[in-house]
Amino acid sequence: VPATGRGYMSVTPTLKELGMYGAAGQYVISFNGGAITENRGNRLLHFQGIPFGLAEEFFRRGLRLGVCIHIYTKETVYVYNLVPEEAEYIRGRMEVTEFFDKDLDFLKGQEIVKCLYMNRDDAYMEKIREDVSDLLDAVDLSYSSNRYIEFNQKGVTKGDGLRRLAAMLGVD
Repeated sequence: VPATGRGYMSVTPTLKELGMYGAAGQYVISFNGGAITENRGNRLLHFQGIPFGLAEEFFRRGLRLGVCIHIYTKETVYVYNLVPEEAEYIRGRMEVTEFFDKDLDFLKGQEIVKCLYMNRDDAYMEKIREDVSDLLDAVDLSYSSNRYIEFNQKGVTKGDGLRRLAAMLGVD
């Protein structure tokens, strides 16, 4: 069972390479545990995102912090302040849609999976953690790829996703 922070569709090439794409009885935990998909028919078994208001707050704070911001929906990764280093890093890894709006009104009514900030400075990432500390009761925070600080709904982790899938399948 692959477990990834990326969305299901962005891991499709890897699933094909592993012979898992479209296979019955094969699953993917994606979006850091926010989604569980059965590979046969890309059947979504579980989804848990973050409330729109919380995504808006992370976006507002990201604007103040001057970081590159990713907003994940089920189908699209929207990126604000796409710096050249980040554009180079994600090239070939995933498709993104750059946006320039100063709010997330264009996403109202869509399910938002997670938000993340990109910055390569470890000390600055620790400052970011302090700046959002009042929101940490509502989210699980994780670091990845030595460049991201990610915010998922509380209880959304790869481990929780694996436990949830095991329960769905009747596995201890």
